[in-house]
Amino acid sequence: MKKILLTVILSVISTALLISSVLKFYSSKEENLYIAMAGPTGGSSSEESFGKEMEEGIQMYIDEVNSGGGIAGKKINLIVFNDKNQEKEAMEAASEIAEDSRIILVLGHGSSKASLSAGKIYKKNGVPAITASADAERITQENDWYFRVLSDNGFQGKFIAHYAYNVLKKTSASIVYEADEWGTVFAEKFEAAARDLGMEIKKKWAVNSEKEDVNKDLSKITGELRAMDDPGLLFLAVRADEGVKIISAVKYPGAKNIIMGSSSFTTEFLIRKLKSYPLEQAIPGYYSDDIYAVSPFLIATADEDAYRFRDDFVKKYGKEPSWVAARYYDAAKVAAEAIKKSDIRIGGPVQNNRKEVRAALESINNPEMAVKGVCGTIYFDKNRDDIGTGLSVGMYKNQRFVPAFFQYQASDPGQKETSEYLIQIEGRVLHKTSMVYTGIKVNEISDLNIGQSRFAADFYVWFRYKDEFDDMSDIRFVNEARPISLGYPVTSRTTADGISIRTYHVKADFRSSSDFHRFPFDHQTLYIRFRHAGLEKKHLIYVPDMSSQASLADDDRGETLLNPLSGWKISGTEYRQDIFSDNSAQFLGSEQITPYSQFNAYVHIERQDIYTAVGTFLPLIVLLINLCLIYFMPYERQGLRISLVTAVTMTTLFCHQKVRAEVRADYTILADYAFFTVYGLVLISAVVLLLLFLFQKQGNARKAKQILRAGKILYIAATAAGLLLMYLF
Repeated sequence: MKKILLTVILSVISTALLISSVLKFYSSKEENLYIAMAGPTGGSSSEESFGKEMEEGIQMYIDEVNSGGGIAGKKINLIVFNDKNQEKEAMEAASEIAEDSRIILVLGHGSSKASLSAGKIYKKNGVPAITASADAERITQENDWYFRVLSDNGFQGKFIAHYAYNVLKKTSASIVYEADEWGTVFAEKFEAAARDLGMEIKKKWAVNSEKEDVNKDLSKITGELRAMDDPGLLFLAVRADEGVKIISAVKYPGAKNIIMGSSSFTTEFLIRKLKSYPLEQAIPGYYSDDIYAVSPFLIATADEDAYRFRDDFVKKYGKEPSWVAARYYDAAKVAAEAIKKSDIRIGGPVQNNRKEVRAALESINNPEMAVKGVCGTIYFDKNRDDIGTGLSVGMYKNQRFVPAFFQYQASDPGQKETSEYLIQIEGRVLHKTSMVYTGIKVNEISDLNIGQSRFAADFYVWFRYKDEFDDMSDIRFVNEARPISLGYPVTSRTTADGISIRTYHVKADFRSSSDFHRFPFDHQTLYIRFRHAGLEKKHLIYVPDMSSQASLADDDRGETLLNPLSGWKISGTEYRQDIFSDNSAQFLGSEQITPYSQFNAYVHIERQDIYTAVGTFLPLIVLLINLCLIYFMPYERQGLRISLVTAVTMTTLFCHQKVRAEVRADYTILADYAFFTVYGLVLISAVVLLLLFLFQKQGNARKAKQILRAGKILYIAATAAGLLLMYLF
């Protein structure tokens, strides 16, 4: 009877635990927050790639939020819908999203036509939506449930006209545009702004990419373009497919066409298609060189947050992030910030939750309420379009899309400066910024003192820039050991298209910082950092120049040298730009932070000195062997055991102090764990000695021998634990 009763009780308890686990699982699922992504996750290869980049950017931010505990303890789940970049499929996806009572907002769609179609469903059903890529004006202007975290195509058209006139110095232009709403508005805004600036519009052509004989129309257009003496700037308000066909037809030897396009020209698809042409394969850049395009994101014009995003993205996905991934990462961040501000009730009426989120999004409407993203500071205007971030301009060189020499960055509307540096578009003030391509070639690292974090470097530094600056040598090395002056350039020249290249030779001492966490198997990074002494980031941004080292002097020594007797070897180099914030200025009693573009050259080195490792660990190995001997002595030899433990303790303390004197670090290093292991073994041995003494005094030889056997096992276990700890460290 007792067995039956016990079985029943255990069964009841097991069932209760199972039911509790199931309920906990489902309740935790119900407590999650759900957002949707709608984009072309299937279809043509270019569309599928675009959709994948959307999803990667969104999922990366969601993973960061969830790993930090979610929003108020609730994890975010992403549900992906494939709209195939088609209007019908977009409406079907939007209908599914609207009917799903879990989904509180949607990120997407990828294209303007898909967003316009889906937007009707979202407006009718009250679903907040955020796009980071669809730029047709009407998406947000006629739908108060749609938000956009980039500039619309009307602003982009005006921006390109101002850039062509003010930077490229073009006084005329020809236009080829897609004959749909997106392309028509793009072309109209460009034309209106160009005419206001005094530019002549020589000719316009419309292209309907949906027509079966579109190639025939393109052939006619390119034939007329080739027949023109000077078409001026060729503005292509078309998508990448048609852009490739036009570019390959109008770029030929002797042609001096300057071509500028939309953000669709910045994706991998355009350069991949151009590479399929034999001439582009034989002469890299034959078609692609000097094609300009606007991009919603360029890492070179961004700040530290963008570089952290880039590093994390490469680590997660194994590739560089596109502007699509960066913008949708920001869209996900804006969505999360809106959710945090909303009074969302899980299980409550979904329409109330969606209204809460929409109201929170609409409140992000000024710089004080802005969301700091990797693309800049995001906040919305009256049409729910982002006006905090800007556009970057890039150009193709050697099949790589790189920053153009001049950019326009968002500026303070109240800023008063010389008008030649400022333009105003739709009430947004933009400041002209010079991009200076910069490189360092390190010839030799010497006088390396890792303990004092100092080294000497012999290197060339060069600057490649347009001809607006007379003195690029006025720079300040942030980590100089003594003041450094560049002096006169060893080479200086200006190309036919106005690009100045100056190279300087520097030999100097620098301070660095050392990381001894893994000593004596540590890797170190030596760095050389500088900024311009007078020009802030709004005037100048350094861009790592990876294209060429042709500007070096004749005595360039090839690979970087590091004295092998130093015990180190170079494992790699790295170059990047970030922001140096100078808060030394005071204004009316408050601290003013001035941002400067800072160039960084990193030389990664790894310890190759086996003697340091041997010198650190060999004494410990000898001490461990000696300490182990106490377990193999007759239990009566207490005096010898005490002497041995004392000697090991004193020697360990001496060796540990010697290592810490060499490594000046206020944190635990790898070698410390080896010493901690010895200290632990000494403590175990001391306890064993005490017990042996007590049992010997009692005349209990059997227990004394048992203690010795137990001590051996514990000694081995503690040693293994110490080695494991060092390995994990």
